[in-house]
Amino acid sequence: MSPGTTSHRVQMMLDIVTIANALGFQAKDILGQAKHRQLSDARAIAMVLLREKYHRVTLEDLGKIFNRHYTTLVYATRKCKSLSVMDRRFRALITDARLALYNTKQHITHEK
Repeated sequence: MSPGTTSHRVQMMLDIVTIANALGFQAKDILGQAKHRQLSDARAIAMVLLREKYHRVTLEDLGKIFNRHYTTLVYATRKCKSLSVMDRRFRALITDARLALYNTKQHITHEK
């Protein structure tokens, strides 16, 4: 899947909205430049979950969705792994966001 396709970009943006809402933020916050701890944690979770869901999309292309360099996604992955082991609250946030992402009814259907 290439994020260049309009329907794929739309689906990714809907997923970001879903994750942001599950974590108490708006998509514009997740995609923005603010760096306070709770928001940067939510952004890292969104990056990791989109990377998980869209595993065939390159890191470079996912980085473009978030307006970030691809190395930020690598860092987000490491951060989420580390914090999820040490911090029960952080692990619960990932679980809540993942449940919201995969239980949502917003998915666009594609006909082949």
